[in-house]
Amino acid sequence: MSTRLAGFKILIVDDEADLREILSEDFAIQGATVFTAKNGRDAFDIAMRESPHVILSDVRMPGGDGVELLKRVREASGDTPPHIFLLTGFSDLQDEEAARLGGQGIFSKPFSLKLLRERVFSVLLGPAAGPR
Repeated sequence: MSTRLAGFKILIVDDEADLREILSEDFAIQGATVFTAKNGRDAFDIAMRESPHVILSDVRMPGGDGVELLKRVREASGDTPPHIFLLTGFSDLQDEEAARLGGQGIFSKPFSLKLLRERVFSVLLGPAAGPR
């Protein structure tokens, strides 16, 4: 088990239980404290309570979508909002739109877990901090 992400909190939000589990296990192996939610409503409550450093959220989910979650969390977080990455199986949102809303980027499903992990390492540990 790696400890490179020890001390960091990551919130994973997706209505697909299998994907939540895969991402949760992967980031826990890296040492992060991981929280999960099945929709944007539950995720917002967890984000306000736990103050995660990173949120990985699906865009389309019943019970609150990822774009609305991004807007609400950024508004409520003040000066230190978490880094938010959006995950989508649809091409209904572009990188420019996500950036305008304050997101770090969009990953289209199916996405490379390695690339996602590298981007999370980069925002938390710096650009040269990719996985070893």
